[in-house]
Amino acid sequence: MARLPWLKLHTEIRTDPKMQALSDLEFRTWINILCLSAESKVRGVICIDVGLAYPVEGIARALFISIEDFTSCINKFEKLRMIDVDQDGIITVTHFDDRQYEKPSDKPEEVAKRVSKCRSKKSNADVTPVKHKGNAIEEDKEKEGDTDTELDINNNDNAREEIVITVNDTEETVPEIPQTANETPHTANESSKAVSMDVGTQAINWAEKNWGRMISPGEAEDIIAWCDEFLSRGSPDPDGVVIEALNECDAAGPDARNKRYLGGILAKWREAGVLTVDHAKARNAEHKSKSQKEHKRNKDPGDMPKNLVPKSGQNYEDFYL
Repeated sequence: MARLPWLKLHTEIRTDPKMQALSDLEFRTWINILCLSAESKVRGVICIDVGLAYPVEGIARALFISIEDFTSCINKFEKLRMIDVDQDGIITVTHFDDRQYEKPSDKPEEVAKRVSKCRSKKSNADVTPVKHKGNAIEEDKEKEGDTDTELDINNNDNAREEIVITVNDTEETVPEIPQTANETPHTANESSKAVSMDVGTQAINWAEKNWGRMISPGEAEDIIAWCDEFLSRGSPDPDGVVIEALNECDAAGPDARNKRYLGGILAKWREAGVLTVDHAKARNAEHKSKSQKEHKRNKDPGDMPKNLVPKSGQNYEDFYL
């Protein structure tokens, strides 16, 4: 089954002043316009092709409303600056790209490639290419068509590929590879010999290893999306933050090892401004401490006022009567 276009709806849509100013029909029409703009050849723009507008009748029919209702909704959306309509009638959703974080790596086919690569590397983890000083084995390099000096570090496609640096006992000096903005090494329980430049790869591997099952493509997409979001918010280790949330799911039991429970944890961390692993661990420790105190308070009557605690030998039934 082919993957369908998708879009993100942020939770503040519920309380956004512009959304509250819309009627039920206008709100439903607005959601449908977002859907149409996500399906368009140019995301965020409702058009047949670049520079070619849809006829008003066609859009109204696609939204299952009358032309009069559609025109009324469009006028209100434009007044609220939610959309922009040019002289050719092409509708552009305001700040669509800012909300959707559309990147080449978000495309379904790219996500599928990344998940497939994660699993293939995991299955081939025991096979590590090592070059010793003085050896003349060039077969792998010839097959891949690479040379030591041909890596274009300014190419984003190359920059997102995983680069593994193997440290050996020889005197050979390993050339330093400049880091990119997407390079976020994870320091917890990971080998210092490998540096991953694929955001989300470490988190997916951790989940499959510790949850004891294969991660579905849908779960992998969610994990990568969360890692990308924390990266865009300035986290120095987005994989580490997501792994900490995955660990919380694991600790909560088998029923919590799913993307819904994970999303609930990460949404709370996002609201709290969590960006680092240490901050995430501190919040978890604080939450556990509060839970333990609450459990003790409910279990131990010692925290009750003295006048409400039955005296020794006093019958509880008499006391409460």
